[in-house]
Amino acid sequence: MVFAILHLWGINLWLSAEQIEERRSDASSPGFSQVYEVPLIDGTAPSAHLFARFISDLENEQGWTITPANFPRVAIYLGFLGSSGIGPSPEVVKMTVSFLRMRGYSADRLALAAFSRDAAEAAGFYSGYSGCPLLTSETPSYFNENWYHESPLPPDPLEDARLKVRYPEDSALRKTMARRSHLPACLFMDDFYWINLTASMDDSYLGVRGAVASIALAGSSNTERFLNDETMAAAAAAQIMAVPELWTKRLFALVDLSSFQVAGGPDYNAEYRYGKEFLLLGNNPFALDYRAMEVIGEKRKQLGMDSRKREDRLLFSFARQLQLFE
Repeated sequence: MVFAILHLWGINLWLSAEQIEERRSDASSPGFSQVYEVPLIDGTAPSAHLFARFISDLENEQGWTITPANFPRVAIYLGFLGSSGIGPSPEVVKMTVSFLRMRGYSADRLALAAFSRDAAEAAGFYSGYSGCPLLTSETPSYFNENWYHESPLPPDPLEDARLKVRYPEDSALRKTMARRSHLPACLFMDDFYWINLTASMDDSYLGVRGAVASIALAGSSNTERFLNDETMAAAAAAQIMAVPELWTKRLFALVDLSSFQVAGGPDYNAEYRYGKEFLLLGNNPFALDYRAMEVIGEKRKQLGMDSRKREDRLLFSFARQLQLFE
């Protein structure tokens, strides 16, 4: 049995898969989600009107409609994949914002979010882009001190150095903070719901880095300690996504496959970049990553590389045990 350790309003809770299921009783089907292929038009994202047709199919599947009346505010998460800086194209972001405006969302009901301000700005996303504020890990409202994943695994040297600078005189607090990985609470606190726009790349530990890792690992703090271990990376990613308040407030994710990396991840390597003429759309980030890993695997096979079997990946095994994926 896999358990998730959560810290909610000052209380540490070990939640079993059964308890997690009870806490998200108001959610849609937790594990199954259709994955849609949204075609690119002349190599770029389709119009918001064409995109809305695919969203309508997803809404029919889920049994809800994306409107301000149902989901008052939406955070559009820009899922850059760690140090690589690979993320959603500006055209995909523009398409998504335009779609939400069509659905009646004014600028004050929308926000862009990204862990790294530098990565967002390097890609052209500044605060005020399409009238939306930009929330990053440097923004006070991005994290909340009461929402974190806790693990005894020590921080990596860089994070340990940051903690020593931040808490030079308080070793007890430093030790406590070293155990915590704070979640991107801006995606689910108050009346926010979230959309994830990201890319995909091969990862020798997770199998694939994309819709799940961009939020759970690249979007949370103090997660470098998990990244170079197959078991810890997969367990942390699945447990963070299993936080009911995060999981139940997802609307959809888009994985931009116009440019994906088939080897060498999580570092960027242009030699291994290839592309497809479609985006992957779905409500379940694990389902999207499962399909993206298939696309990457097909290209690896064409190139004569070793296969990475999706069935062997702990990321999907843990997600199944937590009833997040079928």
